[in-house]
Amino acid sequence: MKSDLDRLMAERNYAALLIAGRAAHNPPMHYLANGAKLGEATLLVKKRGEDPVLIVDAMERDEAARAGLKFLDLAKYNYLEILKEEQGNRLRAFYAAGDATVLFRTNHP
Repeated sequence: MKSDLDRLMAERNYAALLIAGRAAHNPPMHYLANGAKLGEATLLVKKRGEDPVLIVDAMERDEAARAGLKFLDLAKYNYLEILKEEQGNRLRAFYAAGDATVLFRTNHP
């Protein structure tokens, strides 16, 4: 159950979970995004002790809102240009995007 997730993460010493890709045929994304029909470029970040956050492209904003989770719109960060600069490495592109890096910072050991 979702209510057990933080405990399970702590037991395994996970600071965060990162789930990438569309929700279709992706049970972790489907479950944690509350069944929202999200597309290929979607990332979900679940930090231990915090609610999940979706990172979506502009066309996914309405569907991300239906998930009932906080979300960031990639258009705000010029993500496609950054992704090109990072040679397709999505995690590095998110770090390079600036404000989005707050999702990945942790105080957990």
